[in-house]
Amino acid sequence: MPKLTVLYLFLCLTILGQVQLLGQNVMSFEGFNLPKDTALIDSGTEGFFQESFFKFNNEYNEMWGAWSGWAISSKTDSVTAGFTNDLSSIAGRGHLSTTFAVAYVAGGKNYMAIDNKDISITGIHISNSTYAYRSMESGDAFAKKFGGISGSEPDFFKLTIGAIKDGKPLDQEVEVYLADFRSAVASEDFILKDWKFIPLEFGVIDSLSFVLSSSDNGAFGMNTPAYFCIDDVSYEFTTSTKGNASERPVHFYPNPSTDKLILANQNYGIEKVEIYDQSGKLVQVLGKGTVQIVVSNLKTGVYFSKIYSSQGIFVDKFIRN
Repeated sequence: MPKLTVLYLFLCLTILGQVQLLGQNVMSFEGFNLPKDTALIDSGTEGFFQESFFKFNNEYNEMWGAWSGWAISSKTDSVTAGFTNDLSSIAGRGHLSTTFAVAYVAGGKNYMAIDNKDISITGIHISNSTYAYRSMESGDAFAKKFGGISGSEPDFFKLTIGAIKDGKPLDQEVEVYLADFRSAVASEDFILKDWKFIPLEFGVIDSLSFVLSSSDNGAFGMNTPAYFCIDDVSYEFTTSTKGNASERPVHFYPNPSTDKLILANQNYGIEKVEIYDQSGKLVQVLGKGTVQIVVSNLKTGVYFSKIYSSQGIFVDKFIRN
């Protein structure tokens, strides 16, 4: 891709610490409001962390203070090696913001469930954790240095992203090499040290699955620390948001508005209306019989209304001026 095109895309996609990929939406974990250098490793009795439309499985052992699945972090230590620093990204930050998620794949797979049938994930940013990166870089008491002493051993650390729809895994998968020393050309060896965008084209699915594999294995499985980080999950609304507002049977007007929005077709029985901001955060819920939305108390920006009606669920976009 030409350099000018890349620069143009970067300038167009970066907005106030969020990324809007050609009209798409981004979940960036900022809704957890973590102070710098803190982390959440216990999701409580629910067994998952939820941000926007996405759920991240989490298990926490109170007796041992141990966790698996996903943790939410703003840890910045990209230097300290070892398992005591298992909640930092090697980039020392999130992708374009403070907070990100850390995966510890202790049970074979991690999952990210999608709690909305009207969206499809279009991409995700991936990075190594500091723990895994430093282990592969130098080796430790449990795992080898990648490339070995000679530097020529064909090591790899790979993330495989799969999709589940209607309870069944789909055939297609996406492979992401977090480290790759298999090339005969030494200069091509790498351990991923920054955030990398991975496009996804699974369509509307129930969840994503994440599996790690490595060339360094022992009697008890993989020796390489089973950690990686994710941030800025991009997604788009599907068929219910296509076309002009006037072509959709349920929508609110006028759009844009500074005061209030009125339901265009009041013959549809409204059960509930949920209002989400551009990051996917739920900011308002309106009950049965709603015929207008007061927007004067909202900040200026783009919002989405998910409208539950007697004729189905509709998603509409509006602008608060």
